[in-house]
Amino acid sequence: MLKTTFTLMVAIFVASTVQAGTINTGSSDLAVDFRTWTGADGQNSYEVDNILATTTAIRSVLHQDSTYGLGVDGSIHNGMNPNEVDHDETLKIKFRRKGRHLGGIWVTNLQDDDSGYVVINKSQTINFDGANADVDGNLFIDFGGQIRIQDASFHTDPGLTQGLSINSSDFNVGGFTAVPEPTTMALLGLGAAGSAYAARRRRKKLAA
Repeated sequence: MLKTTFTLMVAIFVASTVQAGTINTGSSDLAVDFRTWTGADGQNSYEVDNILATTTAIRSVLHQDSTYGLGVDGSIHNGMNPNEVDHDETLKIKFRRKGRHLGGIWVTNLQDDDSGYVVINKSQTINFDGANADVDGNLFIDFGGQIRIQDASFHTDPGLTQGLSINSSDFNVGGFTAVPEPTTMALLGLGAAGSAYAARRRRKKLAA
């Protein structure tokens, strides 16, 4: 039992997970809450507290919504959904001053057939899809512990556009949490307790 618990703790740190959930209506649920970035709507880029949001799509601007957070309005050049990150659109978030330690991301406004991915620090790619979201279309990407985020870019799944309508996948980004979700924290606590117990057993064995 001890070995299983400790292994689980290590796995959580190494691998990110996605899970359905509900964002609280108050901004305290998020360390970075894009639902409050009202000034971002219609802008090419927008910055709050050294956090910069931009879109790389040609002739596109940011879209902001008090329910769903940030998206991209590319309807000027491609006629797609003006509220969400769609095909050929990218939402980029840059954390200035050496980044920020965060625990996860809320992706919002997902339908069952929506799919996308986020690239963290230009190196780690995390895939997600609407089939795992809750009834309101919310999905939490759990880092399994705090990691230092310097940048994150959000994209739709290009595979879904092959032979299909380019409107087949879209989503919004609600924001970032400072710590993992409570279920993950509980598991990490069990793992820490297990490792401490193992250390005590080793010390007793050496003393004997």
